[in-house]
Amino acid sequence: MVIIRTLLENLQREDLNPVEETEAILKLISIRLECSQGEVISLLNHIANLQKQKIETMNNVVRNQ
Repeated sequence: MVIIRTLLENLQREDLNPVEETEAILKLISIRLECSQGEVISLLNHIANLQKQKIETMNNVVRNQ
């Protein structure tokens, strides 16, 4: 697809700012997953929350002695 090639070329620019980089990556992921960018953001937030819960659970485990 032309849009994928354009996004990849854009990501290689040296003067790319963090916002442009994030938007391009979100667009690439949404194309790959065939969903909206909003859905990708929700999925990434969900994954981050699961990882945070896992870390909190590991730190709160009471071990039998």
